[in-house]
Amino acid sequence: MTGARLEIRANVVSGLVPHITNLQKSAEMAKVEAVSVVPSVLAAAQSVLTESQRENGVAVIDFGAATTGIAIYEEGDLQHLAVIPMGGQNVTNDLAIGLRTDPEIAEVVKLAHARFGSDTLGEVETKVEKQTYKFNQEEIDEIVQARDTKRFLKQVLKN
Repeated sequence: MTGARLEIRANVVSGLVPHITNLQKSAEMAKVEAVSVVPSVLAAAQSVLTESQRENGVAVIDFGAATTGIAIYEEGDLQHLAVIPMGGQNVTNDLAIGLRTDPEIAEVVKLAHARFGSDTLGEVETKVEKQTYKFNQEEIDEIVQARDTKRFLKQVLKN
């Protein structure tokens, strides 16, 4: 056979073999057959996006504790897929260090007060068990934005 042109549309996703093998063994032990293995961000995209959104162009960002997945669609097709080793736990750790507090308290602060474009100024209160803690909202915003903008974008651009 000869030809003048060869085209392929493919998405190749790699993972550590021991991790994938362990997942497959766990499924087999539970007597569950996996139809396919897909990154969680693709599963999220399939469940929340309409066909017209994929056609018009859209990005889905799946923030996890340890990783963040990004799927970008344009003209109905997946154009970019990345899973970067940065997630909500990194933000919690940054807050714990920056606010000089325990990670458990930092997690509560993150969930209650970490927002992009927060309009809140001054002190905010966080109650953990029976103790109330006070933190400066501007300091929280600065810590969260430093993680999310600098490091996050560097990781995305690398991929």
